[in-house]
Amino acid sequence: MALFGISISMWLVGVIGLSLYIVLYVISITIYGKKPGRNPFVLPSLLVKKPERTADDVINNQSARDSVLRQNFTGSRIPERLDAIVIGSGIGGLTAATLLARARKRVLVLEQHDVIGGCCHTFVDKGYEFDVGIHYIGEMRPGSFVRCLADQLTDGKLMWQPLDVDFDRVIVGCVDGGGKNRSVLVTGDRKEFAKRLAQEWPDDAAGIEAFFSLLDRLKRGSKLYWGLKLLPLPLARLLIKSGLCGLFSAYFRYLHISLKQYLDQHISSESLKSTLAYCFGDYGTPPGETSVVLHALLLNHFLRQGGFYPIGGPSEISFCSVPVIEKAGGRALVRAPVSSMVCNETTGRAVGVTVQRSDGEYTVLAPLIISDAGLINTAKLLPQTALEKSRIPEP
Repeated sequence: MALFGISISMWLVGVIGLSLYIVLYVISITIYGKKPGRNPFVLPSLLVKKPERTADDVINNQSARDSVLRQNFTGSRIPERLDAIVIGSGIGGLTAATLLARARKRVLVLEQHDVIGGCCHTFVDKGYEFDVGIHYIGEMRPGSFVRCLADQLTDGKLMWQPLDVDFDRVIVGCVDGGGKNRSVLVTGDRKEFAKRLAQEWPDDAAGIEAFFSLLDRLKRGSKLYWGLKLLPLPLARLLIKSGLCGLFSAYFRYLHISLKQYLDQHISSESLKSTLAYCFGDYGTPPGETSVVLHALLLNHFLRQGGFYPIGGPSEISFCSVPVIEKAGGRALVRAPVSSMVCNETTGRAVGVTVQRSDGEYTVLAPLIISDAGLINTAKLLPQTALEKSRIPEP
């Protein structure tokens, strides 16, 4: 009976959700009309990939790179008739700006630092270039989804160098006793990596198998998570709160289980726990404060194709992206600290930004404002009246 009750609830929620979606769609069409946007993506055959580029094609002249990545903000450089303003030039802001530019939108990117790129930027000291964020990226084989997206952002100009098959080495001290350090090579072949772990920790072979099985389940289940982002927010919330998503996807069932909780339950060896959690520094929170789902996303990113490094360094990502923005009439300007957002007093909707410079204050308006400054910093930029109307918690 309980199973029958769950089935009825699932169908009821599905019918209600579908009905809400149809109603919202009809209202949208009635008010705004059917206005399909231009597909921002370019066929791979049209991207700048032929003749095949090599490392020799990377522009190393610093002045030439600075002319793209270090364009200072001035009033005269603000494009007219802007379609969007992006606050911050990290990879999220650059991605949004570039895709809008692909759809022929004129975008202004405002960066408070003296160089475009966020964690993708680099700096030169004593003739040597240093990274600040990216050490390697996964899933960059030609034809992969992530590689296709990177090619769209960079016009196909960015090249990627595969790392060695064994791209990391994990060394763990003698936390299990016995005075023996453990050393394991991490490989892009996940089956081989699981085999190596089982050989090093045979007593935990069952736990290792369960862990890698979970990685597969969470990867499959993540499709529903990303699919929810395509739905109207009220419908997505209804599907989550009803528990329907958890019935169909392990992703939602494990969201509130920490990595530490999972490892403590399935793995006995402390050194193996440390090895499986070795890359938690990539997202910056310890295993006890991290969802096992987040860690699974990271491992799935690297343990299927290995690691790749952008030829020319991480700044090549932004160096190849900015021209795409400029081609559509937009700009990416630095030393442009946004001090506040301009909001409609009635609706609370952001309609512009204020840039505070030593030579004065500039107000720039656009119908669409995108913040890549982070949630807390974005809240600080909003007027109190607008913040109260938003879903953003007060900083």
